[in-house]
Amino acid sequence: MKKNLIYLAILIVSVASVYYFIYYNPNSTLQPDERTFAFEDTASVAKIFISDMNGTRITFVREQNGWKIQETGLNSRKDVTDLMLRTIKNLAVRYPVSKAAMQNAIKDIATHNKKIELYDKQGERLRSFLLGPPAPDGKGNFILAEQAETPYVVWNTGFVGSLESRFSTDVNEVRSRIVLSIPFQSLAEITVQHSNPQLSSFSINVEKPDSFLIRNTVSGEVLPNKKIDKSKVFEYIDFLKAVYCEVIVTSPDEIKNALEQKPFCTVTLRLRNGSQQQVMCYYKEITQRSKSQTDEKGNPRPYDLDRFYGVLNGNKDVYLLQDYHFGKLIQTVEYFKKSDS
Repeated sequence: MKKNLIYLAILIVSVASVYYFIYYNPNSTLQPDERTFAFEDTASVAKIFISDMNGTRITFVREQNGWKIQETGLNSRKDVTDLMLRTIKNLAVRYPVSKAAMQNAIKDIATHNKKIELYDKQGERLRSFLLGPPAPDGKGNFILAEQAETPYVVWNTGFVGSLESRFSTDVNEVRSRIVLSIPFQSLAEITVQHSNPQLSSFSINVEKPDSFLIRNTVSGEVLPNKKIDKSKVFEYIDFLKAVYCEVIVTSPDEIKNALEQKPFCTVTLRLRNGSQQQVMCYYKEITQRSKSQTDEKGNPRPYDLDRFYGVLNGNKDVYLLQDYHFGKLIQTVEYFKKSDS
């Protein structure tokens, strides 16, 4: 009985808040145009605010070099903000909700919605609406503009599915997955230190744009210039412009398991401005997702061959890295030798 009363109270508050949003919001700067959801001039959008039913809020702010998450100061994923803007630009009304269905539609929006607001550089609000649950046929979503009386169903023409996943409030989901972003001209030296003594750790010192000093950091031996495959060195350093992780790890158990180990490899980058970046790499345990569960003899593998963990500059974030991608940095000195050496 108590649970039913709680649910009823939540429903009443939610519905009341939607009616306030429609009729009684004194701070609105919008003109009542209940069919206007799309905003074509997305280049003028400087801020996107989203809040969900759990009270989670996130604000994307456009800066000179891209979008940032205002609450954390982190860069956001370009594909996420691009998709949001494209979705907003292409919002199209499919149909208005009929009078017979209006009461239920408003109730559904009240209990299941994301509030979305767009602002320009001057802080003027451009759009404000509640994006509700999916339409009954799965093509688009219910939506209600501020100060409007009629809910509508909108979609991106031709797209079958719900639009709400395109407006995530999960910081870990929308934050940039770039781990390293170092232009060629900014790099002074990179060192790759393997914990396995059988692998030849090395450093590359960028003396000039086309001159490199490559050293075996275990033996101290310098690779003669005539034996260096410069095309591989250029490709290797160019890769540093955009090095991504697969996801940011959020599971406490996964983080604990990763950081209890010793790193199997450490990648250290010294920049020309005197700063330094360092990624420490840790093995990942075998799971059901691991492609290779056993070795050639059928013995269980001690760790995942395709993925491993990385920690940048000793901070609290643990990244899940793919060997196919990040593994391109984890080479040995032999990799840079000419094939005829």
